[in-house]
Amino acid sequence: NLGWLKTVLQLAVCGTIQLILGAPFLLTHPWQYLKGSFDLGRVFEHKWTVNYRFLEPEIFESKVFHLALLGLHLTLLVVFASPCYKYFQNYCRLRHLEMMLLPQIEAQNRAEKEKQKKTKKSQAAQALPAAKANKEEEKLSEDQEKFLKSFEKGIKKMSGKQQQQEQQKAEEAEKSAATNKFSIHFDRSTQLALLPIFLSNFIGIVCARSLHYQFYVWYFHSLPYLTWYTEYTNSLKFLILLLLEFCWNTYPSTVLSSLVLHACHLVLLVGIGKKMFRRIPDLAQLSKAE
Repeated sequence: NLGWLKTVLQLAVCGTIQLILGAPFLLTHPWQYLKGSFDLGRVFEHKWTVNYRFLEPEIFESKVFHLALLGLHLTLLVVFASPCYKYFQNYCRLRHLEMMLLPQIEAQNRAEKEKQKKTKKSQAAQALPAAKANKEEEKLSEDQEKFLKSFEKGIKKMSGKQQQQEQQKAEEAEKSAATNKFSIHFDRSTQLALLPIFLSNFIGIVCARSLHYQFYVWYFHSLPYLTWYTEYTNSLKFLILLLLEFCWNTYPSTVLSSLVLHACHLVLLVGIGKKMFRRIPDLAQLSKAE
């Protein structure tokens, strides 16, 4: 929804940051740096693996096994490509609709502000003569004024600072509600873009050749979101997160922790897929059935 130019600028910012961070290595040993960054033939040591402790070292280091995981990775990306594309498409459409409606809403809010200003001015003009008349008619004596001042001080001490803050917040809320009567909120639509990103990263973790303990930072922040996207019960959701935490905090990894890790990944992926691929009933068919 940024358009081609702004999208290119955003990508340029990302690329520039990577160049700045890699400048010390690119200027000294550029070929070794690039080769090491994209070395797909790298062989990981079996003793550090978190997810494949149950495999024999020969199978773990086998190229056939690596190619099978790569094929599974690509297959899952293709399988989830269609719903992810729909999510991105709907996100862009909602953002475009928001941009189209925003000028109209702002114009309507400006008109409402002008109306409120006019009504306040008219009310103030009507209140001034009445206030002057009341002041002229009712004049307090010195004793009455002293009593009122002391009474006001006592009320302020009793009320305290909390009530004053609450009153200020209430007044600010009333002002904001009065000045922004018309608004549109598509903030929740960001979930349409967030889910495909988290899911693509999660698929990469599931199909990784080897996971080491520091790799947990790749996706731990997305696990609560992905877990609560599923339609599992809350108890099962908490159990999945607890078991994942157990697997990543077991050192050294064991056969049990590796198997539990794969089981949690599989259950989570199936739960996400069930909801994403669930067909939405056609309204025309529902009306005919009724």
